[in-house]
Amino acid sequence: MVSEGCFSFTKYLLFLFNLIFFFIGIFLASAGFWIIFGKTSFLSYGPTLMSIFPFACLLLIGGIGSMLLGFFGCLGALKEVKCMLGTIEHEMGGKMVELMKSSKQNTSHLEDFMTAFNSIQRENKCCGWDTPNNWIDTPCSCYNSTGLLFNSSEQHNFSMECICPAANGTSPSCRIYQEGCKEVINRWLSENTPFILAMLLAVAAVQLSGMTLSTFLYKWIIVDCDLLNHYL
Repeated sequence: MVSEGCFSFTKYLLFLFNLIFFFIGIFLASAGFWIIFGKTSFLSYGPTLMSIFPFACLLLIGGIGSMLLGFFGCLGALKEVKCMLGTIEHEMGGKMVELMKSSKQNTSHLEDFMTAFNSIQRENKCCGWDTPNNWIDTPCSCYNSTGLLFNSSEQHNFSMECICPAANGTSPSCRIYQEGCKEVINRWLSENTPFILAMLLAVAAVQLSGMTLSTFLYKWIIVDCDLLNHYL
């Protein structure tokens, strides 16, 4: 009775971990869709140096993979399907390596990177990496947005050279942001480091716990079947 109760507890605990992993996959996939279809509004919550499109695809693919992994893990735990449990054990063990290999950036997406970086400048009121002098032609995103002149068709073309009402650039509404985006990004990372580390540790804990429980339950089913065959 004790071993049977322990087996049931392990089974439902593994189901819970896979359910959490399933919801993590939903969150990642939703974030990927959000970045693809609303990249400007997403970037307003924090800067990024990655090309936005590969990052969104990585989140989307990883989220869908996590959802499928969590779903089959839940099904394997409840129905005690050995092949599914073995798959979960194997996939969870190599998932981090796969994500690291797939996270290589494609530097050919220059347009996506420019859109992302210009959005960072506009939302965080910074210009260039170290100073505004990093730019040869200062983009509109470096200027105070209240002083820009552009029509509705040009409003979202942040890479164009800015046209300011004051030709000499002395108007406060036409001044270029003097702070480099490097400092803004460093501040954002410093403020959010505990949250980022907590999320990484939580995901790693779920993955390791799921892998361990899957291995334990998989081996338990094999032993249980061997004992059953022995008595029969």
